[in-house]
Amino acid sequence: MDHRVIILIFAGALLSVSFAQTRQFYFVNTPLNWTNAQSVCRQRYTDLATIENTTDVDAANVALSSYTGKAWIGLRDDMVNSWRWSLSDSSFYGVGESTFRKWSSGEPNNYNGQQLCGRFYGNGLWDDQFCSEALPFVCYNGTIAGTPSYILINAPLNWTEAQKHCRQNYLDLASIQNDAENNIIKALVGGRTVWIGLYRQKVWSDGSQSVFQYNIVSQQGSFGDQCVTVEKPGQWSNNECNSQFPFLCYKAVPLNVNNFTLLRRTETIVTLQWSKIINASYVLQFNGTERMIAAPDGDGPVTFTVSSLSAGTTYTFNLYSVYGNTRSTGVQLTVTTGALLSVSFPHTRQFYFVNTPLNWTNAQSVCRQNYTDLATIENTADVDAAIVALSSYTGKAWIGLHDDLANSWRWSLSDSSFYGVGESTFRNWYPGEPNNLNGQQFCVRFDSSVNGLWDDDDCFWELRFVCYRGELPFRFY
Repeated sequence: MDHRVIILIFAGALLSVSFAQTRQFYFVNTPLNWTNAQSVCRQRYTDLATIENTTDVDAANVALSSYTGKAWIGLRDDMVNSWRWSLSDSSFYGVGESTFRKWSSGEPNNYNGQQLCGRFYGNGLWDDQFCSEALPFVCYNGTIAGTPSYILINAPLNWTEAQKHCRQNYLDLASIQNDAENNIIKALVGGRTVWIGLYRQKVWSDGSQSVFQYNIVSQQGSFGDQCVTVEKPGQWSNNECNSQFPFLCYKAVPLNVNNFTLLRRTETIVTLQWSKIINASYVLQFNGTERMIAAPDGDGPVTFTVSSLSAGTTYTFNLYSVYGNTRSTGVQLTVTTGALLSVSFPHTRQFYFVNTPLNWTNAQSVCRQNYTDLATIENTADVDAAIVALSSYTGKAWIGLHDDLANSWRWSLSDSSFYGVGESTFRNWYPGEPNNLNGQQFCVRFDSSVNGLWDDDDCFWELRFVCYRGELPFRFY
């Protein structure tokens, strides 16, 4: 299940990764029993409130700010699995063996809603007890000649400490699958009262696996299954589930993106960047249009380039994260494109993106047959022009730089008269690249999603690629 955070503001570096959902809490001031409250929350919102951390506690307190008293949240005794064994491997149990019980009359009664651990009497019967009580305990140590081996530990510990001791020194606290095993332990304990591996736990209505819980205050004299209420400022208490209280629901909404920023702009191009949210996609709204943006692989930031804009024009970009069919509330960024200048600069080549994965050699052949060559990039203006050519694609693509072993890195177009001073040696490497991993990375990839940076890779990989043809007049961006 996705981790969720209440506060819609995250601090951190641009490379931070957020998770896809958060919760908004809603207080319903209609007294109902826990089951009916759960039904209302599931119909109108997402579920009864799940509270996973102290930030959630603060947000729940805000939702309860106009109310003084108890309100149901989504935590209750586990009704489906109820009692379970510490040794949880399902392959360990035969049919019906995991559900074998030997309760004493009237047990388990879950007195005060806090008797969550199984206790073995010396007479062979069981009851439920507060897990904090210190008792001797019985560990399970596998089988000997087909017969289960149990170890009695006379040092009194609470149930959790007893479980830890058994798991560290043997296999686990004792599981009991039938009368024969129950009789073995009865003979072993010699009239003592001991812990065995049976326990129950509380669960969240929405299935969250969070183990966060405040100390839960129990109502004296209460019996049976217990559900949890919350009171400001974060006090939780057990109550019989058929009691009637107002309740706290939550609605899952996607988290807004962090660090929505302008990466670069030209006369007609804007490149935007934001921190990735796990499991989310995005919608970018501007100028009366919407662009659907899929999340790229990896944990780095998301980069998206918008082209064919008007020079010297102000645009408002609204960005929404999308989870399932639900959008976040959105964040906004206003950008003005560069003004169109009449200053002439040296020519640059026109780039073409070929959306057919080929190895580097075959990509070179296609470019030479249909254009001029694989892309040569001599300066930052060429980098920007190549990014424009790749505006419909987020990923890495071959360019014309390769290692010929004799002269190291060189361009596919080898005519020296083509290059001015320093142009053939322009590089735009990622930090730490090229690294020639495994001594086989002799060809270069251009990454349109990260500022047009380059790295080296094995030439036999099949990637999309960038060709160029001729030269076009180039204006200052």
